Order: sequence, then structure tokens, then C-alpha cells
Amino acid sequence: MSAGLLFLYACAQRQSAAVFRRAPRTHFTEQELPFADFARAYLTSYTVFPNLEAFAQNRKSLDEFPSEQPPEALLGRIAQRAAYNSVRDRMSALTMSMQSRDIDSIQALLREMLAGVNHAQNANASVTMEQHAQTVLANIEAARTHVGLFGASLCWPTFDAATHGLGGGELGFIVGRPGTGKSWTLLSVAHANHLLGKSVLFVSMEMGLDQIVRRWLGLMTGVNPNDMRTGTTDWHETERLRAAAADLGNHAPIHLVSGDFSKDTDGIISIIDDVGPEVVCIDALYLLRSNGAEHVKKWEALSDVVRDIKRMALSRNIPVISTVQFNRNQSGASSKAMSLDNIGGTDSIPQDASVVVGLRPAPPPHSHSKIIAEMLKNREGDQPVIGIGRSFTPIRFDELPAEEEEEDNNSNEWMV
Repeated sequence: MSAGLLFLYACAQRQSAAVFRRAPRTHFTEQELPFADFARAYLTSYTVFPNLEAFAQNRKSLDEFPSEQPPEALLGRIAQRAAYNSVRDRMSALTMSMQSRDIDSIQALLREMLAGVNHAQNANASVTMEQHAQTVLANIEAARTHVGLFGASLCWPTFDAATHGLGGGELGFIVGRPGTGKSWTLLSVAHANHLLGKSVLFVSMEMGLDQIVRRWLGLMTGVNPNDMRTGTTDWHETERLRAAAADLGNHAPIHLVSGDFSKDTDGIISIIDDVGPEVVCIDALYLLRSNGAEHVKKWEALSDVVRDIKRMALSRNIPVISTVQFNRNQSGASSKAMSLDNIGGTDSIPQDASVVVGLRPAPPPHSHSKIIAEMLKNREGDQPVIGIGRSFTPIRFDELPAEEEEEDNNSNEWMV
């Protein structure tokens, strides 16, 4: 589907003249240019962006390109497309020059490619205060009538009330030691966003596709994934699973990536550009590699990965929620069982995150049936603590009250 026409539809729907002005003509394809040129001429003549009816009256209907995404997110997509095209259009000539070992032509083509990429990425890097003030005012008006969250859900009502949703360009992290339920928690977050009608990209660096899908179907039906794996589901459970699988095609897509320990950030970002998700979830982010970051320490590699993902989230206006681990060397008594100090061995996660949720088992006798989830960082306000019930027959991860721990359990031995 045409990203440029989706962008124009979003601008027309929200009257986003300021965002449209940030899109140079080179961001549009030959087929999209007549629509973009009409919008620019209309804006010049009437000082407002044309609505959908104005497009239709001038035989440039956008009705086939509806989009619920904000114009800022789609602007990022067409900028990335322009950068890609600047390379692709010269690739054939570059291949021929390499075959003939024409160094001068190779250097010239590489300079042109780099210039095209830089132009596409930097064309909308700056905006005037006047332009963006109009965007802020438009967002205020939208907020007055908007029902529900503006951003990605964090699944549980208390967390959503505290954050109002994770916005585009923001990073959220779910942190815990092995076995604390990070993957299930992230999958529950992804499932909650899908129930809200959002398209989701779920990347797991540890789970295979079968395991991801079994768990997802479990969240949909309540059926235990282990029973699916062993083929011990009864007739009623199997029928529920069949119905759930058939229903997946009736909703926004859920794209899956199994990382098999070999994915780098460039590859993930390329997939994001291909499928255009509204929410990205990355399980075991610490196993991703930053492109070109070889022979560096683990904490440096993770810092590079976080930086790459943050840059992508900002440029495409997409929220990203990931799981990482607490430092293995965190130990000793503390007034708090969880800390932002050096998550995963790097300071970049607490610095770049908008939201950080720490997970730990509930104290006995509920260690296996309940998780304590504490919001360690929240740029938008409160930092609540909740309980998450953990049941597998049926599958349930409901919010529960977070009870006070006994004083002698107030240590972090569970993180060792």
C-alpha cells in the first residue's frame, strides 16, 4: 500500500498542515506526486490542508488509503523509503562499475547514495516553533474527545492509568531475573495491544515460532501451551484453538520474528519498515547485535543496541517495549528489592527509557502463582506496584493487589 497516500490521508483526516510541510517533494513517488502537489497548491492558496472531500472533488480520492496512524509516524516511513530508494536506484550502476573496476564511478555513486540517504533522513530534522505549536494545539483538541489510551497499552489497568499509554518514540522495558516471567509479561502486553486493534511486531530472541504461537493462542483461549505441545488438549479445547486461529485473520496483523540468537538491529529495523507495526515488542533485547559492533564489551554492545532502537522509535514514531535482565552482580541488602542501577550492565536503559517495570516473585507462599511488578521509572507520573496473578490452567495474567512484603523478605537474593 502506498505510504505516501496513507500519509496524505492522515494529514487530511487530522488537518496536519504543519506535518505535511516537513515532507519534501522528493519523499513522494511518481504516482503520489500529483496528490502531494495538489495538497501543496491548495495549502498555498487557502492556508489550510485540503480535507478528504477536497481531494475527491479534484479526482484525487484518498478513500482507498485510510490510516489510523498519526501523520508523524507515516512521515518517518516515507522518509525511510526515500533513503532506501536513493540507494536502490543506483545499485545497478554500482554493480556494473564494480565489475569493471571503475573506481571513479564507484566513488561518485557511493557519494550520491550517501547524499541521498542523508537528505532523506535530515529533510524533516528541524521544524519551526510556530509549526509545531499548531501540532501541540491540535493534539490538545484531539485529547478532549479521545476515548482510551493515546499510546501502547501496558496491559494492566493501574499501569495504563499511570502512563496514559506508551507514546510513539518511547521505550519501555520489562526487567527481571531469569524465571520471573518476563516473556509471558511481554506477550501479555502485546496481546493487550492487539485487543485494542493495534498491529504488533513481536520479536523473540529466545523462543521459536511454535512456542510464541502456542502461548498467544493460550492467551486467547485459556488453553495451557504445554497441553498443545504434548497433544493432550481435549475436544472442546481443540475446537477453541481452531476458532481462535481462524479469527486471527479478522483483525490487525501480528507479525512474528524468531531471532535464533543471530539478529542485528539493522535487520529488525528493516522488518519494521516492511510491515509498519503500531507497536513493537522485543523479547530478550540483550541478545540483539548492533550492526558493526564487534569485539566490544557486553555493556557497550547493549548500549549500542538500545541507541539503535531508540533512534528507530523516534524516527518512525513507534513505541517499543522490550525485556532485559537485571545485573547478575546486584546483591546485598537494600531498602528496595529492585533498582535502576546498571540494568543489563549499562546505564543507557534507565536513561533512554520512558517506563521501566521490574518483576520479582511474590513472597511465599505465592512465589509460583503471583509476580510483583513495580514501575521503577515513569516519565509521566506515578510509579505504582501491582501484583500479576500467574495461572496456566487456564492461562490468566490478571492484575492483583500488591501486598506488602515481610521485612525479612526485603532483599534481592532472588536476583542472584
